[in-house]
Amino acid sequence: MLYKEHKYYYTWSLFVALSASFTGIYIPLNLIFDLSEYTWLNNIYSLVAIVFVVDVFVDFFRYRQLQQEDIPFEPLLPIKQYIPWILVDIVAAIPYVWLFGAGPFQLIKLIKLIKIGRFMHKLTLREVKLSQILSIVFFFFWLIHIAHWLSCGWLAIIKLDDGLDIATNYIRGLYWVITTLTTVGYGDILPQTNSQMVYAMFIQLLGFSAFGYLIGNVVSLLSKKDPATTQYLENMENFSAALRSRDLNPELQKRILNYYNYLRIEKVGYDESAFLSGLPTTLKVEAELDLKKKFIIGIPIFKNAGIDFVTQIAIKLELLVATPGEVLIKKGEPGNEMYFIISGTLEVERGENDILTFSEGDFFGEISLFSNKPRSANVRAKTYCNLYKLERSTFETIISDFPLVAEQIKEKAQSRGLVFDSY
Repeated sequence: MLYKEHKYYYTWSLFVALSASFTGIYIPLNLIFDLSEYTWLNNIYSLVAIVFVVDVFVDFFRYRQLQQEDIPFEPLLPIKQYIPWILVDIVAAIPYVWLFGAGPFQLIKLIKLIKIGRFMHKLTLREVKLSQILSIVFFFFWLIHIAHWLSCGWLAIIKLDDGLDIATNYIRGLYWVITTLTTVGYGDILPQTNSQMVYAMFIQLLGFSAFGYLIGNVVSLLSKKDPATTQYLENMENFSAALRSRDLNPELQKRILNYYNYLRIEKVGYDESAFLSGLPTTLKVEAELDLKKKFIIGIPIFKNAGIDFVTQIAIKLELLVATPGEVLIKKGEPGNEMYFIISGTLEVERGENDILTFSEGDFFGEISLFSNKPRSANVRAKTYCNLYKLERSTFETIISDFPLVAEQIKEKAQSRGLVFDSY
């Protein structure tokens, strides 16, 4: 769970939700069939009644805790907004069986399900990573309960078959409701009276709306689950539109398709800067640090660098992707940046027979930054590569503010200078 400090409250809320769910199933069923002979069901119902009473006090003390403490993602409701929810708890906790007997007044206890719906909504907002899946799970939770209530309603307006036991009568009622919700029924059980026909039409309209909602949520879940795939589909749509108006040679088309497919597979097809740009400065810095610090610390020369250095360099690194055969550095051009390799393999070519291979964790381009001389080698990607680019201005800041790190980079540059003078 995203907020571990809520684990006890989450556990209790789940227990209350199960209790309310049992109430939502038991009470309507008990109004249709006399379940008094099932002692174990009555014992569970009595336990649920105790849970509802305890929940009144739990929520009261929870509200007091929110008044005294600042709990993340748990805003304190104004007293006017809190009172209706505590009233829901109190109304659901009243023992209507003792006051009015086992009659329709028990249905009032189902008001507790309103609060469970509110908890589900809050949980969906909090557990961002699972929000779409939770929405589908909660939809089926309510669909099961609604189907149960509709079955009990159908059994209430038809004549029960005295020759069948409770389970068979209920299953037949549930079968009719499910077939009517999902289709228009199979014709083996037909409404006979006007009230039954009106009830059947109501269920058919409800089924049409419910499954339209379900299909819409499933499509939304599939489209939003993977932002890289979403970006891939957008890229392909734009590419297809471009090809309809402009012609490209087949080899270039193939390279473009391979590039888009690589972005999708490697999950780098969406722009993380768009996500970061919507955050306030403090959160933006922390998010960038968390996204990049594992890679930065993984670079041997940065392994013992302090958190100040990691923080400063993390917010300056720019992510880029190089395709096979792409030249990132050309011999003779000015050197204004250096690169860190996240994944992939590159070749550094000084001469025809003077080639080095760099891979994950390596860096290049630093020699020209130290020497202020033009590049004297070509750097070409052998495979698809994910890289972080560091501009000269940031590099110079690191040199001045973190001399120990700068010395390690310089030593590495000098060791490479034994093989070739500079990039």
